[in-house]
Amino acid sequence: MNVNRDQSGVKTRRLLDWSPHFPNQFVVGSSDLRLFELNSTSNFPNPSKNFGSNVKKVVVKGINYEVSQVRCVGWNPIGSEEPLVACGLPSGKVVLATFSSSNRIVKEFVPKHSRACNCLAWNPLEPHRLAAGLDKVRGDCSTLVWDINQQGILPSDSDGSQKDSSNSLKSQSNDYSFNLSPVEAAESVLTPVQEMANSEATTALAWDPSNASCLVTGTGVKWLRIYDLRADTNSPQSVVAHSKSVQGVSFDPFKHERLATFSEDGIIKFWDVRNFVEPVFSLVTNSKGLQQVEWCPKRSGVLASSSRDEKSIKFWDIQDAMVGQKNEREDFSSSHSRPYRTHEGSETYSSFSWDPSNQHRLLSVNNSGILEVVTLQQTIPIKWSPKGDLSFSYGNKQTTLKIENDSLNTLSAAQGNIPTEEEKSYSKEGKIIFDVSIEMRKRVQLGYSMDIAHNKKMMDSLNAGELCTLWNWMADYLAGVFPKEISDTLFQGIHQIFKSSTATSKKPVEKTSLPFVTYVSPQRQFALQICGWGFDKKDSLDQAVSRLESNGQYERAAAICVFHIDLKRAMGCLVRGTGAVKDAKRVVHLRYVHMALAGCNEQALASGFWKEACLEPSMFNEIKHPYLKACLSFLCNDTGKGYRSVLDDQNLSLADRVGFACKFLEDSELIHFIENSIQENQKKGNVEGIILTGLDSRAMEIFEQYVNTTGDVQTAALVMGHLPKKLRDQRVDLWIKSYRDLLDVWELWHARAKFDIALKDPINSQVYVRCNFCNQALSMSLITSRRGLTNQRTRISQGPSQSSSSSNFHKQTSASCPGCKKPLPRCVVCLLPFSVNVPNAGRQTQTTAGSSTEFGNWFTWCQSCRHGGHAAHMMDWFKNHRECPVSDCKCTQCGTFL
Repeated sequence: MNVNRDQSGVKTRRLLDWSPHFPNQFVVGSSDLRLFELNSTSNFPNPSKNFGSNVKKVVVKGINYEVSQVRCVGWNPIGSEEPLVACGLPSGKVVLATFSSSNRIVKEFVPKHSRACNCLAWNPLEPHRLAAGLDKVRGDCSTLVWDINQQGILPSDSDGSQKDSSNSLKSQSNDYSFNLSPVEAAESVLTPVQEMANSEATTALAWDPSNASCLVTGTGVKWLRIYDLRADTNSPQSVVAHSKSVQGVSFDPFKHERLATFSEDGIIKFWDVRNFVEPVFSLVTNSKGLQQVEWCPKRSGVLASSSRDEKSIKFWDIQDAMVGQKNEREDFSSSHSRPYRTHEGSETYSSFSWDPSNQHRLLSVNNSGILEVVTLQQTIPIKWSPKGDLSFSYGNKQTTLKIENDSLNTLSAAQGNIPTEEEKSYSKEGKIIFDVSIEMRKRVQLGYSMDIAHNKKMMDSLNAGELCTLWNWMADYLAGVFPKEISDTLFQGIHQIFKSSTATSKKPVEKTSLPFVTYVSPQRQFALQICGWGFDKKDSLDQAVSRLESNGQYERAAAICVFHIDLKRAMGCLVRGTGAVKDAKRVVHLRYVHMALAGCNEQALASGFWKEACLEPSMFNEIKHPYLKACLSFLCNDTGKGYRSVLDDQNLSLADRVGFACKFLEDSELIHFIENSIQENQKKGNVEGIILTGLDSRAMEIFEQYVNTTGDVQTAALVMGHLPKKLRDQRVDLWIKSYRDLLDVWELWHARAKFDIALKDPINSQVYVRCNFCNQALSMSLITSRRGLTNQRTRISQGPSQSSSSSNFHKQTSASCPGCKKPLPRCVVCLLPFSVNVPNAGRQTQTTAGSSTEFGNWFTWCQSCRHGGHAAHMMDWFKNHRECPVSDCKCTQCGTFL
């Protein structure tokens, strides 16, 4: 298209409007009115990347030269066989234009005074009504409402007779031709059905989609007005909308009570026509000279904007932009927002129009007349549900994927095989098999709580690795398994045991069977008990070995026997393992180590040949299990040097490595190893390190890294929650709060209540009762204190006999709100105010801990119908009924809340 100019030489803005009736058809109004169609073709060279796959070619379907210098356009909302478009002209006329060969202008609506037509709008509920907004003129209205069915005036023929206007709409041809021969003159309508806005310019207008008599206009003097055409139009609802003239008004196609306006100041404001006082939200676009804002007809809350000074079209999602806005009145001029997408062009855009059938496509035309189909790439929003389901949508379709774990054993080593981190995250098929939120929720359902004894049993049954060590250590403390010297200090760590004592180890004791030296002291013995190595009693080692074998940990059982220099018992573990294990390769490794231990004695260790055979690389490297390798490394290396291969092996349990160090390291080396282990566990977040630190500040460092690494805030809250509140820092309080929030999101109310009770922390009131009239809060503590005071005075005044006889029914002093003195709500069963105690004759009542208020006297209500009463009465009622006690209420949800 060529750039068209009016008589003054100013460029004429091109206006584009997509047809709501004809697929892929649209009109462009400028110096003339043209009808185009987007066609699909396979032979279109160099398609733009912005064109959709089904849009390849633009075809001209018709040109109407009778319409010139178009200032605004609008399709007729009623579909017909032939396109019918309303056009506003610089003279103020509004014409109904077609693209037939005969009547290209069907009818024209002529105002009393000539001035520019700024805007027009069809009534969507009464399509025969058409509103037009004109420039200001003295003594005349600028908002006119026309009826297209109104009889007009036809010009006279040469013989003086008038043409019949009854067939003016029927004489149109269906073919879109380019016949330039003289056509029949259009009939003219001179009188609007309604007019308003005297002596002020109307720059924008829109009909309310839900009210055919409501018209909203924007004026050139900043006003936004709502007219009710059934009432007096001289006194509309009005508000100052912008700092400059209102350039656009449009209703949200999904929420008809929401209205958008914009001005050249670059601010888009959103109004609620039900409360037409101030905007509910403002969008600062940072675009000066806004010229068009249009709602997406297929996607709620999305609109596009363009400016005459920018080479882009911006797309806004007000549902995202309004998140976080406060309820209080704000300074809207400072609420800046960013578009969720911006389409850049080569030059400024003149106009654009959304595709009525596709929310991701719109059509644009720039100042040079170049048409462009803008296709927005569809984003796929993804959302995790609190219960672990994954939901995503594409277009108008939504899909929910349920992600579940078949077992909780992914948290730990199963059957003695320690999985890698990659194996914990994904299976070979690519399916997710580990998600900490799912695991935490399943733990709660299994009873994971502040009950240490239950947690120990649960983690042992799940074979949960480092969590087993942690909860076993805490359970042994509470059960009094440790000596009194340790149990006096709650949850004391190994490092504290050695730090609090200056005693040194006794003289080393040399074992006679093999040349290894062990160290003995009371502190070491306490530490071994914490590590699970306290085998002083008879048959205690056998019991520990049997427990490990029952869990399938034959390699670990054999290694502990070797570290206690009991090779015979170790070989027995390996033999039983070969008979129980089904993995062929694992059986081979067990037999290989069994044969090695069978040939191990003091002479074999001294000769060196046995060591070389055991550490032969082709066989030793073939063994993958860390405990089997630790057995051979310990026996084959010289005293002192071989210990590092055991102590530095991170695949071994920390408790086993610390127990090994307590038996074979000197005092200075042992303290150094413990301190290094604490630092190492703080960096890695290994909760097994808690047995070294105890529940002190260093334990908080370990749990902080543990939560950052795994996201398991549940364990951190349950463990550190056993500390007194004065010993907790901000991190512990944050973990507890986060876990409370998780339980609320999962709707595990009973687990949340038990957790709060076990913490023994004072909790602020979360439910308040307010007066229906003055909205004042009615505290239960005030009611309880009045009851106690009233009851006490009653006993003193009446004496012992009278006081005892009246104890079953305590009368409340007031049945009204202390603020406004209005009556309080009444129980729907007994019809007494909720401040009056329930008659409890013959009833065994329960009282809450630390409170004298009986639970039966509490006031409870349904969250659906809002009817309620005394808890005792409501429970009695729903033992035999399902519906609400109120006679005309059919609610069946009341009983579900008790």
